[in-house]
Amino acid sequence: MANSLSKPERQKLATWFRMVRFINQSNNHSNDFLKQFGLTVSQFDMLNQILLHQPLTQKELAEHLIISKGGISQMVKKLEDNGWITREKKATQKYLTLTLAGQQLMDKCQLQQARFQAAMFDGLSADENEALAQIVRKLNNQLKEKGVVHYVE
Repeated sequence: MANSLSKPERQKLATWFRMVRFINQSNNHSNDFLKQFGLTVSQFDMLNQILLHQPLTQKELAEHLIISKGGISQMVKKLEDNGWITREKKATQKYLTLTLAGQQLMDKCQLQQARFQAAMFDGLSADENEALAQIVRKLNNQLKEKGVVHYVE
């Protein structure tokens, strides 16, 4: 297959593989860091999105997450079982909010996690970081136009 691709296509494919490897390695490294708080990257992302947008429905939460939608129900249940979130029924909707324990956990780990993640880009200059951010936004917007991505920052 690779032989039937043009040189620009092979370069794009190689770039995609590099991006996937970076994200996988970054997530593994982040999971190791978050173990001290009893969290995974996916759980941290979910708690962070609830913190930023609460109260919100599970459907609204799914639009903000970097994880697949398939495991959201199970993860919501696990976070609820851990006492970090609660589902509150208002009218016909159930809304997710952080509990006091969830808020305390985020107070404890959010800044440390943000600094940890930011440090992964220490090897880039400010201009390189901005250029990378613009490229990623452009790629996300391209996917959004194709109907693949619904939430783009």
